Amino acid sequence: MADANNSSAAQNTDAAPSGDQAAAGTSLMTAAPTGDAAKGGAPANAADPNNSNGDAGANGDQNQTDNKDGKAPGAPEKYDLKVPDGMTLDEAALAEFDPVARELNLSNEQAQKLADIYSKRMTELAQKQQESWKDTTAKWVDDVKADKEIGGQNLDTSVRHAQAALAKFGTPELKAQMDATGMGNHPELVRVFARIGKAMAEDTFVQSSRDGVQGDPARKMFPTMN
Repeated sequence: MADANNSSAAQNTDAAPSGDQAAAGTSLMTAAPTGDAAKGGAPANAADPNNSNGDAGANGDQNQTDNKDGKAPGAPEKYDLKVPDGMTLDEAALAEFDPVARELNLSNEQAQKLADIYSKRMTELAQKQQESWKDTTAKWVDDVKADKEIGGQNLDTSVRHAQAALAKFGTPELKAQMDATGMGNHPELVRVFARIGKAMAEDTFVQSSRDGVQGDPARKMFPTMN
């Protein structure tokens, strides 16, 4: 699953933006010129009935100068992108995204919108993976119950034997992993631990019987007694 706990390993933004996402709006410096600027300005001696000074070309040049001097919403010196709580920003993915965003002259706000979309998709994907794994482990339980060897009327005994074997030979770390991953429900793991536990129980029973015979005073005195 994201680095998201994790993360969703998490939780993680390790893919380049799609074409539709990358096609963000243009800035003042990259937008197509309009009005007089698009025509290159009227000749200096052209008459303009709406211009009392008759200087349309100069105004067009002035507008272009204003655009150049203005602060266009382009790429910042460094993108400062945020991710939802519980997620960790993938620095490797950001390193790949940064030059693409700069090539498109995306502002930090525009880049953040793309990051938000990606974070949402990664969160949804992690949730679907968790739900799928939960369904898988639930099916394992059903498979154990239906198994001819360890399920059915043998289920309680099989589980008891499996738990005894795990308690005898398993480490705390193994038990924790079985609980965390659901692997403790896997039919084949239940089967092998149940067999081990059954062998342990049979061995204990045989040994107890032997100890009972050897410890019987009457048999020691009369060894041939049936």
